[in-house]
Amino acid sequence: NYKKYFLLNNKTVLINGGLGLLGSEIARASLSLGSNVIIIDNDKLNKQKFLKTINKKYIQNIQGIISDSSSITHINKIFKKFKQNKQIIDVFINCSYPRDIFWSKNNYRNISHKSLSKNISLHTTSYIWFSKIVADYMFKNKTKGSIILLGSIYGVLAQNEKIYEGTNMSENLTYNFVKGGLINFCRSMAAYYAKYSIRVNCLSPGAITGHVSGESLNQSKIFIDNYLRQNPTKRLGEPRDVASACLFLSSDSSSYINGTNMIVDGGWTIV
Repeated sequence: NYKKYFLLNNKTVLINGGLGLLGSEIARASLSLGSNVIIIDNDKLNKQKFLKTINKKYIQNIQGIISDSSSITHINKIFKKFKQNKQIIDVFINCSYPRDIFWSKNNYRNISHKSLSKNISLHTTSYIWFSKIVADYMFKNKTKGSIILLGSIYGVLAQNEKIYEGTNMSENLTYNFVKGGLINFCRSMAAYYAKYSIRVNCLSPGAITGHVSGESLNQSKIFIDNYLRQNPTKRLGEPRDVASACLFLSSDSSSYINGTNMIVDGGWTIV
């Protein structure tokens, strides 16, 4: 009976960045397979919009929407409260995307040391520390857990500047470093926590299309054409493509998969 391995019945899924483009789709998909969902996100405006997209019969499975995890202190407070409430976490998915207001200028021509340092700390440190806090929490509760980090195709490849030609977009010095570091951190963490029956994997999407809170990502036609020229599948990814892969890594159907970086890009990185 393979069906039972794919279900998330009664599993509690904690999603950091759960109101964003990918996080909200992962939350909806997790709810549809029977999980209880806890969302952490600092975008309070998206809360009501997200709830309106949920099937009413799944509403009761949303255990809470926590407004912020932007600091290490806040993360520690969240888990102190989880401990007090004896909250079990079976799956942790980090699809947050922290960055400062100068993120768009993190290219080789305009980046400042201050912005480089701040963005590395914002993204890398939060991912690493949050994952460690969750893994230790799972270990102490004797949970056979699954941790999933969001990487990127640019964590395994250099950025292809040709896809930005004719657009106002450019390469990002910090992004490659951050995502590449997270992918290797995933391997290291997976090796260490495997003895405690905790799996750690990474999901690396290619370009994704969609809407955040009803607003388009505003990808120009030129960028899309440039990107699709290298994509054998000839389409951009959709949030559901990432969510489906995430469900697989969350469920018992992937119980022998640990330390992998699953690329979800329609084949963009193979050509």
